[in-house]
Amino acid sequence: MRTARSVWRSLFAAALVLALFGGLAPAPSSAQGEMATLTIHSRFCPPNYGGSDLFGDCHDNPGIQGIQFGISSATGRRGSGTPDTEGNLTFHNLPAGDYRITSTVPTNKQHNPAVYCSPGDGSTATHFPSTNDYQSESTISIAAGQSLVCDWYTIPTADFNTTHSNLTIHNRFCPIGYNGGNFFEDCHDNVGIAYVSFGMQGPETASAMIDVGDATFTWLTPGDYNLSSDGSLNDTSGRLICSAFDHAGSPFLDVSVANNGPVGLELNPGRSIVCDWFVMPTPAFYNAKYDVSVSAVKCDSASVRIPGPASGLGLPAGCSFLSGITVSVYPYLTGPGPFGDSCTTNQAGGCNVSIRGQVPLNGWVEPANWPAGYGLPDNPFYIQPQYTEFAHITVLFVPLS
Repeated sequence: MRTARSVWRSLFAAALVLALFGGLAPAPSSAQGEMATLTIHSRFCPPNYGGSDLFGDCHDNPGIQGIQFGISSATGRRGSGTPDTEGNLTFHNLPAGDYRITSTVPTNKQHNPAVYCSPGDGSTATHFPSTNDYQSESTISIAAGQSLVCDWYTIPTADFNTTHSNLTIHNRFCPIGYNGGNFFEDCHDNVGIAYVSFGMQGPETASAMIDVGDATFTWLTPGDYNLSSDGSLNDTSGRLICSAFDHAGSPFLDVSVANNGPVGLELNPGRSIVCDWFVMPTPAFYNAKYDVSVSAVKCDSASVRIPGPASGLGLPAGCSFLSGITVSVYPYLTGPGPFGDSCTTNQAGGCNVSIRGQVPLNGWVEPANWPAGYGLPDNPFYIQPQYTEFAHITVLFVPLS
């Protein structure tokens, strides 16, 4: 299924904590009807717009493609995506709460965005103040079961949509041993690696970190650039295939990439470019291992939340550690074998596996020693990519009934 996989992560100054089935336990099935949706309409106003009819003057203009919007909540819920050709982007299955929305449009080339949100029931839209002190952002509130639509009006300080260039990178991984064929069909669904920064060196210097496999550069000065990664792609080869957003089936560039690049790329005024950087890792790439801690926890409630490494932050009431639980972990794209590892939790409920960093995981929780009457709400490895870098794997058992 060709859908973007979500990556939920919380980045702190001291550590990045990623709990497999520990950061966010699923809500009980009875609550699924209360989940909300958020649709963003990305729209552009004329440069230095100062009028009063935002909808009439700006709503028909989606502006440019290649902008990335991200959302995050206090509970750790995260997501990101790029609007479609009409400028629209929807986030599904959101719990009620406050969400911070950010945009990748450069803050030094725009006025504060105007953000107006409506539940779509005919009521007056609510204005949510925004800021561009550090990045373009706004904080909105979503009620349970709501379908909220937010018009996000970007107001440039000049006509950058016609004078500058935009670049989106899709960083995707091919299975180990892949030797070509159809890169898009075989590899494009595989986000593959997290926390990689890409850099552009040319008429100006810029960098962007991938989020959900994508990195975006908005309003770059046109000209000849060198594109490269930050070193995370050592022991790989790759293929860079680029096309204009409005001519996705007609690539103008198709070249091989060694490790982290660089690759030469020309950006023209007013053009929005999308490049698929397909990565083909060698065994040496997956042999770079990191120690990752594992915990097994039993809780009496199916809706419990464990906010981070259980052993470091303690457990909620009604939860306890489990010994004797065997967990096998391996990179999602390699399958079980020499690149995976397993461990059995000790009396304190913990153990360690050694696994490649930054890659999405798959695995298996051996059922022989599961506590009677308890099970996994879902298999923690099969829901979405979860990454090993600075991760803690918490296998959470809840009552079956």
